[in-house]
Amino acid sequence: MDRLMTLAAVAAVLAVSGCDNTPLTGKDAALIDASPGVDTGKVDADGEADFLLAYQYVRAAPVTTSMPNSGSANYIGGMGTDVSGGINGFMTGAIDATVTNLNNGSASAVVDNFALYDDSGTKTKDLGGAAVLTGSVSGNTLAMSTTGGEIVDGANKSNVSMDMNGTFRDITDRASAVTGTVTTEGTGGFTINRTTGKFYLVEN
Repeated sequence: MDRLMTLAAVAAVLAVSGCDNTPLTGKDAALIDASPGVDTGKVDADGEADFLLAYQYVRAAPVTTSMPNSGSANYIGGMGTDVSGGINGFMTGAIDATVTNLNNGSASAVVDNFALYDDSGTKTKDLGGAAVLTGSVSGNTLAMSTTGGEIVDGANKSNVSMDMNGTFRDITDRASAVTGTVTTEGTGGFTINRTTGKFYLVEN
């Protein structure tokens, strides 16, 4: 579901659709004020269309060609992917990530606040659980994998594994955002067939 939109048009869409939400805090937060999976206490997810708008907006920023020599950073963002198996639809999740050293250092993240949407973009249910990921920075790339996690649908739990691979981008400062792919799979109480979606992060 690709949409070719100028940065100004995307920014306008995000600003209008975010007017009912409490604004996020953080120097880059205004860029994703209406995007899903950032912090459910501050932002409401609106399904696949809004997720892709936010993802494409962040992905339009230039790739980081010169990483900072040091320093840590906190990021917030979202992931989205089509799912099938024990649950079906488009699933979003919130990401809270930390990079301890932008110069080839370590990284960690928690993905939670999962939600499921149907083809019309209507939320069909909230899903519980969380996934914990760890990984590292190599040059201008970020790679993280789960050390444990589950997605909960009512009384059923799926042991979930996720792999995230992304590239740093310069929205405002160097390495102030990341976009990439996320692979998700679940086994156990219900199955999530292996699927590859997208994620984005913006420095908070």
